[in-house]
Amino acid sequence: MSKIDPTARIEDGAVIGEGTSIGPYCVDRPQRRDRRETAQLIAHVHVSGADHGSAPAARSHPFAALGGPPQDL
Repeated sequence: MSKIDPTARIEDGAVIGEGTSIGPYCVDRPQRRDRRETAQLIAHVHVSGADHGSAPAARSHPFAALGGPPQDL
């Protein structure tokens, strides 16, 4: 069973893997596909773009931005 904080914003169509933990103020966009099980988004993590999931048991720390273009473009 996934744990999702009530302050997280999960958009319609986002795929959440079984056992995934989504912390406070995280944003998850529907383009996200193939979410691996037991991933952990700690807090204030923004997930967008055509990202294909994190490694099993991966932890994304606060204020991480996943799936977007590189900052130098």
